[in-house]
Amino acid sequence: MECVGSQKWAERSAPHENVKKDDMKRKHTTLILLWIVFCLPLTACAIGSLKYSAEPIEAWVVDAETKQPVEGAIVVAQWVLEGGMHWDRVGTLQIMETMTDQKGRFLFPAWGPLKTRKGRLGSYDPKILIFKSGYEYQGLSNYQDNTPERNFGKYFPMRNSLWNGKTIELKPFKVALEELEAVREQAQKDYRRQTGQENPYLSPNLFPRTPMEAYAKHLSFIMTSLRFIEDDCNWKKTPRMILALQKQTEIFRDAGIIRTFYSVDYLPTNETKCGSSKVFFQSVAP
Repeated sequence: MECVGSQKWAERSAPHENVKKDDMKRKHTTLILLWIVFCLPLTACAIGSLKYSAEPIEAWVVDAETKQPVEGAIVVAQWVLEGGMHWDRVGTLQIMETMTDQKGRFLFPAWGPLKTRKGRLGSYDPKILIFKSGYEYQGLSNYQDNTPERNFGKYFPMRNSLWNGKTIELKPFKVALEELEAVREQAQKDYRRQTGQENPYLSPNLFPRTPMEAYAKHLSFIMTSLRFIEDDCNWKKTPRMILALQKQTEIFRDAGIIRTFYSVDYLPTNETKCGSSKVFFQSVAP
C-alpha cells in the first residue's frame, strides 16, 4: 500500500515539478532578455571600460563674407560619451580649449590613450564649438560622417575629426530691423486672431526689437551646447569661453539687455568639490 500510495503521489506531483521547471526556465529567459535590452547598449555593462586616443586637429577660421582670418575666436572641443537604450549623452571623455591666432588657425594636440568609465564615443568625437563676439557661433561634429560605425559607436580606439585640415567660415551676425518688425507684426496678428486684442507683452527675449536683442537671443542657445561645463568641474577646462561670454554679457547689459550667460559670477558648481570660481579665475590670464 505504501508503494502504491507513494507511486500515486509521485505521479500527482510530477506535473507540478514540471510546471516549476518551466517557470524557472521562463524567468531565466526573461532575465537574459532584460540584460540584452537594458544592459548590452551600455558599454560599461557590456564590455567594461574602453581606451581611446585622438589624432591632432588643425583648422582655420575665416570670415564668411571677407574670407579673411578670424583672430581670437574661442574654440572648445569635447569628446562626448554616449550610451543607453536611446544612445544619449552619458559623460565627457576629454575637453580642450584654444583660441585662433592671427592666421585664424587653431590646433588641438593628439591625446590618449584615456580609459572610459561608461559609454563610448560616437559622432560627437569631438563636438566643436566656436565663438567670437559679433559672429554667429558655430557648432561642428563628425555627424556628417553618416556611417553606422561612427553614429552608433562601433569601437575603434583612434579617433579623428572631419574638420581637421579644413577652413571653417564664421558668419557675421546680421539682421535687418525690417525683418524683426515683420516677425513682431506676425506675432501680433496671430495673437489678435486668437484673442481679438493686442498683445502688450511681446517679450524682446522672444521677439527682438533691435539687432542687438536679436544677437542676444541667438547666443542664448549657446548655453545648451555648454551645459557640460556644469559637470565634474569642467568649467575649469573652458576659462576662455567663460570670460568671453562674461564680456559679451557686459556688452548686452550696457545696451540695456539682460541675458544670463556663464560667467565668473554665474557658474552652477559645487564649491566643496571644485573650489571657488572667483579664486580660480584670478589666476587665469585675460
